[in-house]
Amino acid sequence: MSHLGNALQIWQESLPLHHPHLAILHNNVGMAQQSMGKYSTTLLHYQKALDIRQNSLPIDHHFLGTLQNNIALAHQSMEEYSTALSHYQKALEIDEQYLPLNHPSLATARSNIDLVHQSLGQCSIALANLKGALKIREKSLPSNHPDLASSHNNIGLVSQSMGDYPTALSHFEKALQISRESLQPDHPHLGTLYNNIGFTYQSMGDYSIALSHW
Repeated sequence: MSHLGNALQIWQESLPLHHPHLAILHNNVGMAQQSMGKYSTTLLHYQKALDIRQNSLPIDHHFLGTLQNNIALAHQSMEEYSTALSHYQKALEIDEQYLPLNHPSLATARSNIDLVHQSLGQCSIALANLKGALKIREKSLPSNHPDLASSHNNIGLVSQSMGDYPTALSHFEKALQISRESLQPDHPHLGTLYNNIGFTYQSMGDYSIALSHW
């Protein structure tokens, strides 16, 4: 982090105020701060990077989408979900301008939005959009890709929160099947999926089956 800070100080003293290198460095400093949980400082650097690049790039440039996504992630980490949602939507709008309709990155962007909807208690909206993201991934990714497992797991979690346990169980099982094909047997994500399945069976009153998954 100290090296990034030193580089930023040197560049600020030697480069024009809106030089693109400053935006890149502010973004990198923001990412480093975010990894340490310093979200207020993170947002300060991301916003500076965004301000610099908005003065020099087209409004639909992919780097602006990256910055909007980074800002959204920081707000989400701070549980500022409405603000996070706004920035995720801006990131998606930019991504849609230059990516093919079935590009996996669009599915990821939509999944980010849907998880925020879920945090806001808007589960029906989240579920509909997560299913849309799954369709994109199914068309563009190998059948055993981990992102497909992630989509099924997310749909399962939302369905579970809505009390639709059979649907949740179906998607958790699909996520587990994919993950078994793509992950090592001792991968922690498999443990998470077994736990999700067990909790769903418990919620359905099938305690013996639940115990077999824990």
